[in-house]
Amino acid sequence: MAVPVTIDALHRPVAGEIVKQYGFRWLATHQDFRYHLGIGLAAMPGSPVVAAYAGRVKSIETNHPEWGTRVVVEHGGGWRTEYANIASVAVRGSKRDGAFCFTSFGTIAASLGRAPKHGS
Repeated sequence: MAVPVTIDALHRPVAGEIVKQYGFRWLATHQDFRYHLGIGLAAMPGSPVVAAYAGRVKSIETNHPEWGTRVVVEHGGGWRTEYANIASVAVRGSKRDGAFCFTSFGTIAASLGRAPKHGS
């Protein structure tokens, strides 16, 4: 039986300030308002990225036109988290109490000349 995930159980995948909020916002790239389904965190290139909660990697997509490399992690109970602008992916973790617990799965990409388009 999956342990229920609550919002209070989630932690930040990287150390950094929230620079893009969840919700509607103006995007200069598209010249209109769009709904942002996540948050954007400022982090130094090369910073390690960890899952916000224990889970399993569902997919790793490289060369996404807006997000670069994107990792999707499923946590059970219908919860999933997505991570974008990842420089390198190397899943590390261990099994504990039947769940896969991440220590790290990648690093932040340098954003010089390569900022994700959706963040404009």
